[in-house]
Amino acid sequence: MSTKRLPSLSEALVAVGCLLLPASAHAQSAGDAPLRATYPQLASAPSAALYAGVALDRVTLPGLHLRSRDDQTLESGGVTLAFADDQENVQTTVQIAVAPDGAGARTFALGYLRGVSGILDPSGADEIAYADGSDRTLVAVHGNVAYVVSGPKAASVSAIVKRAITSGSPAFPVVRVALPNSFEGSAPITVTTSGGAKYRLRATGGYVARGSDRPSVRAFGPGPITVIAVASDAFGRVTEARTTAVAR
Repeated sequence: MSTKRLPSLSEALVAVGCLLLPASAHAQSAGDAPLRATYPQLASAPSAALYAGVALDRVTLPGLHLRSRDDQTLESGGVTLAFADDQENVQTTVQIAVAPDGAGARTFALGYLRGVSGILDPSGADEIAYADGSDRTLVAVHGNVAYVVSGPKAASVSAIVKRAITSGSPAFPVVRVALPNSFEGSAPITVTTSGGAKYRLRATGGYVARGSDRPSVRAFGPGPITVIAVASDAFGRVTEARTTAVAR
């Protein structure tokens, strides 16, 4: 019986021409002046409107299914949803960034536009929006929410995202992660989150191992080791916490 290798998410995103990460989500430098002049709406005073986030379960695309979801902080690219056809080929990606305020959402959008080849045109798809002529890329800001659509009929997809934006305040999940100050070989990881937020762990200087009752970190060798916990909720709000200890 033969098995079919599914294309990796990175391969699939390249296939639809999606830029996952803004060049620098919070870079504010003199070098941004030409970009802000090109996209004047993003350079104007930010909206005071605040939203709880985006109800991710309401972002569904006709004829496609959600193949993967990757949750990152605002600075690292936000939440990326990849939608595939029946052959598991990713056709559309939606990148959602929920910021604490309108300024953060606009800065995220500018960071993304910095990496776009060419110049996008103003669009009426949302409060602030820019799109390409082929309707395959759309970057938009709605209060403290920014989102990027890459794939066919981007304007129609943006309407789905816009309808999923939820009223309320952006209450980000709280996450804490702890390790013993020093340890030999491996150590248990203690993680606490608010409101039952889901989280994932990664480490530098070692790797995370899943135990029967709690995760642990195992060091590659003596030296500093850092564990990062990324917590996210159903509204696309993401928080990161980290702690560093010393492996003997």
